[in-house]
Amino acid sequence: MPVLSKEKLYTLIPKANVCLSVSAAVLVIYLILHLRMSYDIMFARNIQFKSKPYELIESELSQLMGPAPRFEEQAFGGKELLNASAKEKGAQKKQFILLGTSIGSKSLAMIRDVQSNKEYYCKEGDKVGNFTVSRILKDKVILESEGGTMLEITQ
Repeated sequence: MPVLSKEKLYTLIPKANVCLSVSAAVLVIYLILHLRMSYDIMFARNIQFKSKPYELIESELSQLMGPAPRFEEQAFGGKELLNASAKEKGAQKKQFILLGTSIGSKSLAMIRDVQSNKEYYCKEGDKVGNFTVSRILKDKVILESEGGTMLEITQ
């Protein structure tokens, strides 16, 4: 196996640098030329788009899939989907918005009263409007009114 001398190595390194520089320049030119071309234009040259009227598309789809389901107003027969307590909870949820909680040795919550547009920074036992903060959890706060009604606020 021939051993490279310092003189041969000193002549080989500049030649290798020239080869690497030329190949890098060719690669850069290739990338620039291909990035300047829009791929949409390349595809648009080969593909001709044909537009169909909506009615024709709908009829083709109905042949494949059957008729589209239609919404009927009387589908639920006038039944209430939510009971009264769920409606009350939904109405009460709009009264307060939970902005955030901090859980640790002292759990804190930031609650906005939508009606009075006040923000409360509170801990367990503090008053928020007509409610008292019962528990502060990671993603929700439980409030209790003087009448014993529980209200759960989630983010």
